[in-house]
Amino acid sequence: MELAHLCKKRKASVGSQLGSKYRIWSSIAKQLLNAANVFPLPSFPTTLAAYLWRYRATVQLSMRNFDISPVVKHLLFLNIIVFLASQVLDIGDLALFYPSSEYFRSFQIATYFFMHASLGHIFFNMFSLVMFGTMLERRWGPQRFLFYYIFTALGAAVVHMAVIYFKVTQLEDLANAFAHAPSYDSFSQFFGKIKVQAFTVEYQEALEKIGAMLYNGDTSVAQKVSGDMLQIIEFEKNSSIVGASGAIFGLLLAFGVIYPEWELFFMFIPVPIKAKYFIPVMLLMELFLGQQNFEWDNVAHYAHLGGALFGLLLLLFWRKRGEKL
Repeated sequence: MELAHLCKKRKASVGSQLGSKYRIWSSIAKQLLNAANVFPLPSFPTTLAAYLWRYRATVQLSMRNFDISPVVKHLLFLNIIVFLASQVLDIGDLALFYPSSEYFRSFQIATYFFMHASLGHIFFNMFSLVMFGTMLERRWGPQRFLFYYIFTALGAAVVHMAVIYFKVTQLEDLANAFAHAPSYDSFSQFFGKIKVQAFTVEYQEALEKIGAMLYNGDTSVAQKVSGDMLQIIEFEKNSSIVGASGAIFGLLLAFGVIYPEWELFFMFIPVPIKAKYFIPVMLLMELFLGQQNFEWDNVAHYAHLGGALFGLLLLLFWRKRGEKL
């Protein structure tokens, strides 16, 4: 999940003292507006400059008047340390593998959400953690916030593993059906559930030829195809996930429930959207991308949805007990 958000409360300024950094941001916004008026710039930079100036008080959220809450600060520190360590050390075992994988370790359930795949991955996750997590921690208190964060991270792992289990089980059933009675139907169903575009062009062409042979009743390549199917299943089992995105989506869900009228900014869209609309749209996008399984997409979308789902369940549980959200 790679998102950037800015929060803006509707009826009150975030900071009380502007300071020099605020004046710098204001000056930059003014210069952008002046440049937009002088030069024939595209509409997007012009609009962005206008919103930077109009919502300049929002920038205070990340300035010196914005103090990161204690638990968020420690989580931020741990994530950065682990990420830096992963750049120089082989700590791939901290990623979460499927339980039947030879690389699975029980401690991975508690370490995977401190690992990140890239600089962009950790930046957007930690940015969201600071922006939303600090507000929620101040509202709930450190212990309750930390419990919620870990609970949603674990929930993301549970949902992701359930999806992988369902997918692997389907692939195993199709591979067994093909091994016992090779047919074009079981062949096409099996390879229709995986990202064939991720294979080399040569292998994709070979699959097309094999499909044509099976369609015409030629099963001479069935044994080789069965072997390939088993290798693909092992590859699915040995894939791993990293990142705090599941917990971040849990925070987003909680923020949308508690602050539905707050306006959020999606990166590159300089139009504020209320949280009660923004969060559901984000979740629907995750569901769509998870179902489409695009070849270029290696994001664990169902883990994101799992974090949001477990966050919602926990919020409903707290509300049922009469606890203030």
